[in-house]
Amino acid sequence: FELLQIESFGLTFLGTGCNMPTKLRNVAGILLHLKDGYIVLDAGEGFTGQLFRRFGKQNGEKIISKLIAVWTSHSHGDHVFGLHQLLEYHKQITDQRIPVFADQIIIEDLITRGDFNVDYHNREIKFYHNNHIELQQFPVEHIQDSHGCVLMIDNKYKVAYSGDHSVAKDNFIEQVGQCDLLIHEASFSDDLEKEALERNHSTINQAIEAGKRLHSKFTVLTHFSARYKLDNCIISNENVLFAFDYLSFTFENASNTCEKCRNGFLDILNADLAEEE
Repeated sequence: FELLQIESFGLTFLGTGCNMPTKLRNVAGILLHLKDGYIVLDAGEGFTGQLFRRFGKQNGEKIISKLIAVWTSHSHGDHVFGLHQLLEYHKQITDQRIPVFADQIIIEDLITRGDFNVDYHNREIKFYHNNHIELQQFPVEHIQDSHGCVLMIDNKYKVAYSGDHSVAKDNFIEQVGQCDLLIHEASFSDDLEKEALERNHSTINQAIEAGKRLHSKFTVLTHFSARYKLDNCIISNENVLFAFDYLSFTFENASNTCEKCRNGFLDILNADLAEEE
């Protein structure tokens, strides 16, 4: 239940699936660790529970009390249905106001649920600055008002998050330019590229190629369809991670994390297959 000790920034994945929870994956939820606080990137249903399971209730509440911002990519439930619980906990723990970035329809829904003591920002705001971070959000091709984002940390580290989108249809790569770490959806396997295109999603290989084009030092794939078992996710690229729930790592130790995941992945896979048998 220890918190990450960071020199640069860190990441914890609290949900790496899509659409609905499965035995192995909860729906979307990412926690960005900074030296002076935390940023939430999407909060699907069960986000707060996942946070407590990963770090324990005491540390979980400490994280919530030190939130800097909450950012959502779009209004699909697997990305936002955990917002109200998270914001309710935040209100109970601290009176510190934080910015919440979301579609107007989500903002209006949250307002009807009560006063969460936050500052709402819809998609009209493209840039946001706060102490050690700069946030840029821009449209991507998925559903109406879908967005990706780039976070500059301490004017030194650049993190890009795709949200859900079709990398084949939009200008996400041009918007980002390059980055130190890319978090990219990989909803479909490569043999379903046509279906991914039709549903405005990306395939595993498209996500990996996006990382190459962005010269990303590390690419983390997430948002996997429930149709896939672990044996559909084979790690071969040394700077690519297939994220799994409760994965935590720091940027300075990302190389070691990639190696450990590659070496330990077969153990996870074999345990999963043995349980099925």
